[in-house]
Amino acid sequence: MNLSNSLNRLVECDFLKAHQGRRVIIDEDEEDDEERTFARETLYSLMFAHRLEPLLTGLLRPIVEAYWLALIHLYEMKVEQEVETIADKQFYRVHQDWLHRQVDAGLVRFVESTAFDCQLNALRLYQEWNVVEILSRERLIRLNSGDEMLRQIDRVLMFKY
Repeated sequence: MNLSNSLNRLVECDFLKAHQGRRVIIDEDEEDDEERTFARETLYSLMFAHRLEPLLTGLLRPIVEAYWLALIHLYEMKVEQEVETIADKQFYRVHQDWLHRQVDAGLVRFVESTAFDCQLNALRLYQEWNVVEILSRERLIRLNSGDEMLRQIDRVLMFKY
C-alpha cells in the first residue's frame, strides 16, 4: 500500500479531510509551455470527528495510567513504608513486583502501562517535578516530600479519567 492509498483510506474513515489546493506542474517540458501537465495539489487536514476522540484516548490512557501507577507506588513507599532512599536496581525490582501484584489484583486496566520503559519515563518526569531525586553517582533514588507527591497525584489524576 502506498502513501496515496493510505491517505485515501484515512479520508474514507473520516480521520482526514481532503482539500483541493493550488495547481502544480507534475510534468514539465522545458521547451514547450503547452506540453506542461498540471494537477491539483491535494491538502489534508485532521478531522476532529467523533471517531477521533476514542482513538486518541485509547492511545493516551495506558500512558497516563503508567505515570499514575509509578506515583502511587512512590507515595506508598514514602508515606507507608517510610522509605527515604533506595538503590535504583532495588527500586526497579520492588516496583516491578508491586506492579505485578496490582495487575493480579485487577487494579491495572492496561497491562502495557506496567512496561519498564513507561515506568522509567515516569520516574524521569517525577525527577523534573521534584518528587524524586535520582543520584546517578551513588545509584540511589531519594524520595522527596509526601505532600509534593500528593500535589502531583492530583495533577496526574486530571488526565486519568
